[in-house]
Amino acid sequence: MNCLRFEHKKELRFGSRISVRNNVIRYAIKENRCMELVYRGQVMTLSVNDLKIRGFHNRNSKHVARYTGYGIKAGERYYLIDFTFVLDGERKGKDNPDQMKLI
Repeated sequence: MNCLRFEHKKELRFGSRISVRNNVIRYAIKENRCMELVYRGQVMTLSVNDLKIRGFHNRNSKHVARYTGYGIKAGERYYLIDFTFVLDGERKGKDNPDQMKLI
């Protein structure tokens, strides 16, 4: 599947949360695309279902877009959706290729 890649350049919020604009999340869901959230070269992949249910919404903190991007035009308002940043392979229920398997 062709994932939408998002490079996070700022520090993580509260030390563990990565913030993504709501319009980017809506775009990925509408296009039925997973997202790769990248922070300092480390990757966390979220499925479309994860995008729908795992985020922390902060609709009270609205911002105004300066540039046109995924599903938003300059001057329109957006809010941030936070996800707890957990590397691929470290999430519960996923196999970690570095972990030894029991036989």
